[in-house]
Amino acid sequence: MNHHSTIANTEVVRLITIPISHYCEKVRWALDLLKIPYIEERHVPAFHLWATRKHGGSSVPILVAKSGNFIDSTDILHYLDTLNPENQGLYPKEPELRREVEELEELFDARLGADTRNWGYFYRSGDRETMRTGWCDGTPQLERLGFEIIFPFLSSTIRQRYNIQRFPLYNGTINNNKISSCIKN
Repeated sequence: MNHHSTIANTEVVRLITIPISHYCEKVRWALDLLKIPYIEERHVPAFHLWATRKHGGSSVPILVAKSGNFIDSTDILHYLDTLNPENQGLYPKEPELRREVEELEELFDARLGADTRNWGYFYRSGDRETMRTGWCDGTPQLERLGFEIIFPFLSSTIRQRYNIQRFPLYNGTINNNKISSCIKN
């Protein structure tokens, strides 16, 4: 279990993840920042589907809480923000500032995170050792064994799913320049 809660009577939630994911990392950071106790349940990509489907999702992260299952990283952060309304929250209280923060969050999720993921997959998705290190850390032993069997299929599926034939460095540069200009403003 991670962290002791500073929020009175906070339940221990379960976070279903894969080891490497910018969406999962975003939720881990939020839980750690708010000091909300959680148990992380890591899965090897593809094997995560058995865990997520039980809770109404098909991707990670999923937060399983007494009040429901939250199946999107942004929805999870909005829920977590309600757990500590008096003290440190995740979003500004002022509506205009909150809107700006949420726009940046969406930009980082959709562009910076996705471009970074695709860059990594372009260069490393065919490297069994690197992917084993990244995808299998802290996962169940049976899934780690399964990784060894399905790696060629999994690597190919990742490249197809994210359309990774060649890395669009030029487009990535344009997107990251857009992100830089948003941050500066």
